[in-house]
Amino acid sequence: NKGFIRIMLDRGYTVTGLNISLRHIKTFFNWCYKKTRYIKEEMHFDNLNEGRPLPRYLNEHEINQIYSLDWLDDFYKRAFYFYEHTGCRASEPFNGALIGDWLIVDVEQSKSKFVRQIQLNHRLKDILLEMQNFRDVYAKNGSAKPNEAVYNRIAKMMRKVVTSLNLSNGKKISLKSFRHTFGIKQVTLTG
Repeated sequence: NKGFIRIMLDRGYTVTGLNISLRHIKTFFNWCYKKTRYIKEEMHFDNLNEGRPLPRYLNEHEINQIYSLDWLDDFYKRAFYFYEHTGCRASEPFNGALIGDWLIVDVEQSKSKFVRQIQLNHRLKDILLEMQNFRDVYAKNGSAKPNEAVYNRIAKMMRKVVTSLNLSNGKKISLKSFRHTFGIKQVTLTG
């Protein structure tokens, strides 16, 4: 076990990637033991300590850097603004429906399996409609999964932004970071 870990780390695996591989190996050996009885004893694997991850939120300086990028299309800036100010998951603007001043994500589309109701001001409603129109272009062009296609495109643009600005600095920054940022702002406002 320790020899395998050392070899994989020497080959450039990260601790997180190695833990994923160890989980797969553990699942296989459990199957061999419990289902097929190919092995006589249950195997135990301990995951490697990954340490405590840094928070995935964006600070005010990082957000200002993103919105100041000259090469970043204004559509993506508005989409990022929408995520920052609503706390939506990546798919929710596309899976939800605008009803009055509310973005409603029904139970079937909600990760939490509860109806999500997100109140929108006039600016956020306009951005949501623009994002949904962008999605509709994918549908008109024959995309089998236009919702996934559009939020994957926005997520890909966020990865380019992170690389361009070198925002990682030991923390994992992605489109989801806007959701974390929203949550932290809510805690600080109400705390």
